[in-house]
Amino acid sequence: METENKKYCVLVVDDEESLRIMLQGELAEQGYNVLLAEDGKQALDIVYKNNVDAIVLDVMMPELNGYKVCEQLKTNRAYNLIPIIMLTAKTTPEDRITGVIAGADKYITKPYLMKEVIDALYELISLSKILKYQEEVESIGFFTIDSKIEYLQRVNTWIAGLYRDISIDGDVIHNLKLALDELGTNAIQHGNLDDENKKIIIEYIISRDKVIIRVEDEGEGFDFGKQDDDIESGIARVHQYVDELKYNKKGNVVTITKYLISGNEE
Repeated sequence: METENKKYCVLVVDDEESLRIMLQGELAEQGYNVLLAEDGKQALDIVYKNNVDAIVLDVMMPELNGYKVCEQLKTNRAYNLIPIIMLTAKTTPEDRITGVIAGADKYITKPYLMKEVIDALYELISLSKILKYQEEVESIGFFTIDSKIEYLQRVNTWIAGLYRDISIDGDVIHNLKLALDELGTNAIQHGNLDDENKKIIIEYIISRDKVIIRVEDEGEGFDFGKQDDDIESGIARVHQYVDELKYNKKGNVVTITKYLISGNEE
């Protein structure tokens, strides 16, 4: 593996010097060129000035934490495809979800085996190279998802494809991600009632003037006249990010539309 990794540069970001040095030594042995940053601001400065192929990122850091670093990079078209592995002692499902929403490609909790980090880097850098050099633009498709974590990770991958392939403003892509994160949460929690045996189906069409996304869960649906506050607030947030939002009569299918030209003309 050393020969294959020799050309790749990995940025290690951690405010604990001992962990930075340990990771630097282990990754250098694998053939990576390793850069080091002790905080989030320094990490961003290094990324902006160097060709970084992957980032190993701590979460809890002063001034600018790992979540903020990840979000800034993943909402920037120039850096969106850089894979980010979060290493953290924050182990709750909510912490993991926060990391994935921020755009993390992998979330590894401490204590961890070094093999986990090495395997994740190899996998994610390989995928990143495929995404960067893939020439075909997929304008129509679908994917099926089980759990919330898987949903958020799949949405991240799909969003990365938009940054790579489609000439859409970065703010529009970010708003689509926020809308999908919200719709997925509603579908999983209020539609499928957190039953991981039930699926979420995402279908999308990207045309010259608009993006249409359909999200369907396998729940019983809900009565729009008897929604709880979580559903209502979630729908209100989605309305902020897209131009149109429509539910089917049963309430288990929602379709959102984001127009890509002025005037909302079809």
